[in-house]
Amino acid sequence: MHKGLEVEYRPTRFADVETIKQLSGQPLVPILVNGATVVHDSWRIALYLEDRFPEWPTLFGDDAARAGARCINLWSDTLLVTLRRLIYADFIWCLAPEDRAYFRASREKELGQTLEAACADRRNGRRGLTPCVGPWSGCSPSKIFSAGLTRAIATILCSRSFSGHGWAAPTISSSQERRWTDGAR
Repeated sequence: MHKGLEVEYRPTRFADVETIKQLSGQPLVPILVNGATVVHDSWRIALYLEDRFPEWPTLFGDDAARAGARCINLWSDTLLVTLRRLIYADFIWCLAPEDRAYFRASREKELGQTLEAACADRRNGRRGLTPCVGPWSGCSPSKIFSAGLTRAIATILCSRSFSGHGWAAPTISSSQERRWTDGAR
């Protein structure tokens, strides 16, 4: 997609974990299948595409941008850990009914408690979120391309932290943040 390559997307449900495991040997998406090569994890996929298709537009720009993108990747992974204690109890209702039992069971096992208990202290959870999104709070929509005017991998990695949840954007205000973390649906 970003390298100008033809892509075939296959929609996957949360409950399709066995299909995902059969393809990649692990339970998570995204997965890239290119011939006999199977790659999982956003960062590993970006590296594979960059190295395998160097003649296509770069995802990084140069080595310095690649290092910066890795920092953003690690930051977004950390942000996702913080977000789960704010959204899981509500996010389950965004899923198709047939995915909810799997989502609940797998996340409650991961958290060691119910989704509702994990999300009960949203005010305290918000304290952890605010420093995580601080670097992006000054970005306006017109400046969302953190790596310049093109949609480089650093921007993709950052925006995935917000877009996958359907409720946040890099330009959140404290009143929006209060609505999201105080339980408004």
